[in-house]
Amino acid sequence: MMLEAMCCDINDTIDLPITENDIHLIDWEPLVTMLLNNDLLRCQRAAIFHNSLANNIVQQALMYRDNFGEFAIGLSGGVFQNKRLSESAMSQLRAQGFRVYYPQQHPVNDAGLAFGQIIETLAHDD
Repeated sequence: MMLEAMCCDINDTIDLPITENDIHLIDWEPLVTMLLNNDLLRCQRAAIFHNSLANNIVQQALMYRDNFGEFAIGLSGGVFQNKRLSESAMSQLRAQGFRVYYPQQHPVNDAGLAFGQIIETLAHDD
C-alpha cells in the first residue's frame, strides 16, 4: 500500500524477460536493479514497478492466447486490491481484446477465495 501511494504519474516500464518452458519463468533482475537505482526518485521507482507488473501480466496473457486461443481473465487475490495495478492491468488487457472480470459482489482477496471454495464444494456435494 505504501508503494502504491508513492507512485507518481509516469508511464515508464521495464520489460521483464519471460522464458517459455512448461511454465513461464519471469526474470525479475531488471526490476530489482531499477528498484535499487537511487538515481530515480522513489515515486518513479514505485510507478515503474507497478507499470512493469501490469505490462508483464499482459505479456503473459498474450503468450497464453497465442498458445491456447481466446479466453477470459479473472483478476483475483490480494495483489489486485492494489487499485493502480488492477486498473492498469484491466485497461491494458481490454485494449488487447481480452474479456476481463473483477469481483463486484465479493472481496478480491482471501475472503472471496473462501467464498469460491464454498460454492465449488457445494456444487460437487453428493
